[in-house]
Amino acid sequence: MPAEVLAALTGLELGTETIRRHAEAAGTALRVAEDAAVAQVERTREAAEPVDPAPGVLVVETDGAMVRYQDGWHEVK
Repeated sequence: MPAEVLAALTGLELGTETIRRHAEAAGTALRVAEDAAVAQVERTREAAEPVDPAPGVLVVETDGAMVRYQDGWHEVK
């Protein structure tokens, strides 16, 4: 099925096994990169990638939430 969809959308005709091999290789590379980023964050306690500040004014609004305590549910803010 993936081979037929690829052929219909792009005109490329690849075998199912070729598509599977490439998909697994891409997934493995992504997993290795994610694991490295997690390890870096755990080691340094800093963001894995640079974080750009939000432009302009950032407005945050909060409301109460229901939290279960030992004696039942209570609203907390």
